[in-house]
Amino acid sequence: MAEAEGEDAASTSSQEDRQLLAEVRAEAEGRPEVVKHKNLDDFLTLGRYTLFFLFNTEMMTLTSLICANPIIRSCGEVVFENQKDACRQLPNLTTTTGCVPQLEYQFYSVNVEFNYLCQEEKLVKNSISVQMLGVLFGAVIFGQVSDSYGRKFTILISLFGIAVTSLMNAYVPSFFYFYWIRILVGFFTGGLSTSMGVYQVENIPMKHRMWISTVITWSPNFIIFPIIAYYCHDWRTLLKANAICAILSAVCISFIYESPRFLIQKGRVEEARRIFAKIRKIDRNSDYNPQELEAMLVHEQENHEKRVKKQRQYTYYHIICTWEMISWTCTLAIGIAITSLTNYGLMFNMEKLSGSLYWNNVFMGIIRWTMNIAVGLSDYKLPWFGRKVINMMALVFNGFCLACVCVLYYTGTQNDGGWVLRYCTIGATAMCSQLYLSKFMACNELYPTSVRNLAVAVLAMFSRIGTIVAPQLFYLSDISAVLPYLALLAFTLFDAFLFQVFIPETKGTPLPDNLPPKEQRLFYREKKRRVSLITEAI
Repeated sequence: MAEAEGEDAASTSSQEDRQLLAEVRAEAEGRPEVVKHKNLDDFLTLGRYTLFFLFNTEMMTLTSLICANPIIRSCGEVVFENQKDACRQLPNLTTTTGCVPQLEYQFYSVNVEFNYLCQEEKLVKNSISVQMLGVLFGAVIFGQVSDSYGRKFTILISLFGIAVTSLMNAYVPSFFYFYWIRILVGFFTGGLSTSMGVYQVENIPMKHRMWISTVITWSPNFIIFPIIAYYCHDWRTLLKANAICAILSAVCISFIYESPRFLIQKGRVEEARRIFAKIRKIDRNSDYNPQELEAMLVHEQENHEKRVKKQRQYTYYHIICTWEMISWTCTLAIGIAITSLTNYGLMFNMEKLSGSLYWNNVFMGIIRWTMNIAVGLSDYKLPWFGRKVINMMALVFNGFCLACVCVLYYTGTQNDGGWVLRYCTIGATAMCSQLYLSKFMACNELYPTSVRNLAVAVLAMFSRIGTIVAPQLFYLSDISAVLPYLALLAFTLFDAFLFQVFIPETKGTPLPDNLPPKEQRLFYREKKRRVSLITEAI
């Protein structure tokens, strides 16, 4: 990393960079003076650099692992009617006869290799919850690192961490070591997911923000990843493939630049100026006025110098420093937890659906990406099609699907209506993609640059809380098969109410750069009131 930074510093001081900067300043001097300063969003264009940037961010999302339960067909001469019959007889058969269970599986998962069957399957499900604790802590810690040291630096650390820990995990001798090393993989994955979303939003033009976020996302990889898993066939080979993808992503991202918005916020205006000059050269054509860019950078530098005099470290307090921001944070956090609870709860039980495990995942990926593209185009073409419309549309769809599943299980017709159960489950899981998009996009557009990554980190943390609880939620099926789906339906309705009431429409708004004035902050006003009372008393 130190060598990479040294090479970058050397390149930015090269003769070519100085010549580029001289051209920009010379062109700016020949233009009439501009009084009104434009926003940074006005200088982000959809050019060659942005397309290369988006290709790299898509590669970064290709990390995952399949966990699938096998079907127990027989043990010795005893053939089982179904899984419940197998789990009832298997402990006694293996003890008395020493028979080896004959398994049928589509993917050679951890469950198959370490012989985790029946009740032991819950240990693997429980391990997912513990692994997600690593993701949760990674999201919180790397959110602070990203806001302090940069988006690119944090992403590189996360990718190298994923590569190393995935390779370590591919060679573990037992489930015990797999369990603990997988927590480390989750830790770095949490850092990647937290920083990547902010890095992407800060580098794309405002009017293209939503449709790009719907196309460049995890959804295409739900199509690609099952294909990779099919040819890998076993979990150890799949982990090695994950590590290779992470290393390739790290190599690619080393060729793109730090977020200019982050650099300006940190007062590193000269670095931002050099990056804009390089991007302009890569794009070969830019519509912005160089003098306007220079005026904006100078204006931002002056603002930074003013802020330095009273500079302080931003913490999680600053995303809840007003009543309005408290309502935003609570609503988005609860909503994203419910989304993850729905998404992963259904996904972790997808092997129970009829049909191929691979094709079910591919089909889900096709639906997710198709819906993403449709939503992206609608957002781009229709002014009224904003974040709140997308969120409500997805929640209504999911509510309908969950209601259908509830009816099937309540009436005991889930076997006869297997195709309804299959497509409602896949459809609801796929539509969760729109909920993630609308909530994270609203988060990025609501919070100022100085605390944006902290806000995203909080959402990522609550997303992982939902993921942690998801495997446990379906243990309610031991009481009644309909209970997990009924709970998800109730949570979905609650999410719809909160989002519509407390979150404003953010489509088309420039990304805010500054926190509310101190006079509007809760504890500052209380402190000021006490000082006033003391002064009056004196």
